Amino acid sequence: KSELQLKTEELSHLKKDALSSQMMRSQISTLRDELSKKEAEMHKLANEKLKASESAAADAEAAIKQAAQIQQQKEEHPVYGKLVADLGYKKVYSAQATNLLAKSEVWERQRAFRQFRAEKIANSKLKSSVSGWPG
Repeated sequence: KSELQLKTEELSHLKKDALSSQMMRSQISTLRDELSKKEAEMHKLANEKLKASESAAADAEAAIKQAAQIQQQKEEHPVYGKLVADLGYKKVYSAQATNLLAKSEVWERQRAFRQFRAEKIANSKLKSSVSGWPG
């Protein structure tokens, strides 16, 4: 082949390489743009999730505070005062004597005294191993 033909072929290959290189640059640019968009979407989603979790945490904190207030209200009895211990079978309160006297109701309808019943209770009590009243 002549030198001119060789140079022409070489130039043709260089043009193809240049076109190929330009296409690659274009593809790289497109991919960079897509990557930037995806990163922006990911940041947006991450921020939304963060806001949602912060909101959920705030809601949970408010619910805990409300539950604590309700529990505290339950632990405060209008007559007996502050609940000291809940033992299941009984509750222990810290009461003020003035509240007990002022707010306690006295049972007025007592049973009539019957001698036979009193003797029966006394005999039963003497036989019992439990001391004190009631028992």
